[in-house]
Amino acid sequence: MNERIKELALQAGGSHYPDVNTAQLEKFAELIIQDCADLAYSYNIFGRGRAWNLIIKEHFGLPVVDADLPPYLRDAGTKND
Repeated sequence: MNERIKELALQAGGSHYPDVNTAQLEKFAELIIQDCADLAYSYNIFGRGRAWNLIIKEHFGLPVVDADLPPYLRDAGTKND
């Protein structure tokens, strides 16, 4: 499980035993993170010259895929660095 997700789960009162509902908890967290990233993308939110949907996913250790990139970056083949 991603360390940041595990840390947040423990703060929320989750189990100290990492094998308890690990897959379900991680999937739940990934869905929330993806939803936040999608919302930032839909509003075209940028900060310090970077797309916030990418910043959100990178912060939580989720992979950035081509669909996360703005169209002008997809064509260029770069990842908004």
